[in-house]
Parts: sequence; C-alpha cells; structure tokens
Amino acid sequence: MPLQLQARILRVIQDGEIKPVGSVHPRKVNVRIISATNRDLQSEIARENFREDLFYRLNVLPLHVPSLRERIEDIPLLLDHFVSSEALRLGTARKTFSKEALDFLLEYDWPGNIRELENFVRHIIVITPGDLITRKDLSNHFFSITSNAQSPLEQRPDQKKREDEANGAARGSFFDGYSWEELEREYVLHLLEKNRWHITRAAKEAGVNRSTFDSRMKKLNIRK
Repeated sequence: MPLQLQARILRVIQDGEIKPVGSVHPRKVNVRIISATNRDLQSEIARENFREDLFYRLNVLPLHVPSLRERIEDIPLLLDHFVSSEALRLGTARKTFSKEALDFLLEYDWPGNIRELENFVRHIIVITPGDLITRKDLSNHFFSITSNAQSPLEQRPDQKKREDEANGAARGSFFDGYSWEELEREYVLHLLEKNRWHITRAAKEAGVNRSTFDSRMKKLNIRK
C-alpha cells in the first residue's frame, strides 16, 4: 500500500470523517475496519514501507491465521467441503479420495493455501472419471497438465526444502498460468476426442447427463 494512501486511511481513522469525491464538505462516518495482510508488518515498518502509527491504529484485535501447511488436520475437512460444493454445482455424484491419495495430499505444503486447494479440487473432479479419486489419478492426470517435470507433490518434503533454499525464492502454486476455464475446456475436449465426438458417451464418462454436458460445451465455446 503506498504511503500516501496509508496517510489518508490514518486520517479517516483519527478524524472519523471522509470527503466524498466531488464534495466540498466532509462527512462523519462510524465504521469498523477489518484488514488483512500476508506481510510481516513489523519488518515493513523497519524498512519504512508501512507507517507505525497506522499499524497501532489497526492492530486493535490481531488474529493470526496460520497457513494451510501449518494446519494439515484441516485439509480433509476442506476437501470434503469443496468436493460437496463442486458436486452440487456440476450436478454430479459426489467423489471421494482414497486413503493413499489423501496421504499424498497431506505431504504437500500448499504454497497457494486454501485457494490452491480449492482449484485443485475443481480440477481433479472433472478429470477423474470414477467416483473414487486415487493416487494414480493424481499422478496420471493432475500433474501432466502443469509440467512434465517432477511435481512438487512427487518430491519428499526434505527434497523440496533443499530446492527452495537453493533457488532462494518461494515457489509459486503449481496452478500458476492455468485458469479454471482452461483446465475444464481441456478436459471436455479430451473426453470428446476420446469418444470420437459422441456427446452422449462423453457425458456418460464425465458422470453427467447430456444436457449438462451440452451446457458446458456451449459455455466453453466448444464446437466440432
């Protein structure tokens, strides 16, 4: 956040008033501010990137939300929630993860946190034909889309740590550069080509009825 903007926010907090765009008269406001950051603000203050007075104004009730890798016990619950939500959204049967697949996912440190986990669920659901998602499904389908190199999930934690330290920079999410629509479009095209563009058979393999599959094709602008 630019220092100039920080000064404006501090003024609003101190004075309890704002001046709307185009107005010459200030207006009193009574608000509560909820703010969030992934930065170490004490370090930012030391580097003079963040105002110390604004920090103390905002830091009334601090809450630390640990990263996903610090609370892996939440991953099964989050997976269950996202899988149920996707099944409802797509109108398909609810899929489950095998124990081996779940153990595999618990070893990953999820640098993209919950957003990365949610994107993973949306992806794996549409590319897995069966109702049970296995470790083989993860290896055969999930990682081939992002890279032909060894996936972070296929590395042991100590190996990943050594590589991170050697690179000197944090890794990005393995979904970097891929939108949900691109992944879904690739999967639908894969099913169509596999079934020689027989839409009914492709829909059946996807676990949805033909009308739902047709709807996804139209939305993704897929034509033969």
